[in-house]
Amino acid sequence: MLFSKVVTFTLENHEWTKPVTLLSYENTIFGMLSDDEEEDELITIENSIVPPTIYLWDKTHELKVIRKPLYPFDSKIML
Repeated sequence: MLFSKVVTFTLENHEWTKPVTLLSYENTIFGMLSDDEEEDELITIENSIVPPTIYLWDKTHELKVIRKPLYPFDSKIML
């Protein structure tokens, strides 16, 4: 299932909010994070972890940074 969501992240103690287009599959959500200053990047959200961990990958598929959302993440609400 495809859906869009604005997600708030923390990165190095800075809070920021980004629009994300997400694809839900089983217990994992995959998505593209878009920003004017950055290229599109793939994020993977593991729903089985509470709070979930969001892994951000660059276009070379190397782990760039790990981010955690500031709010409880519930895929059922988002879907």
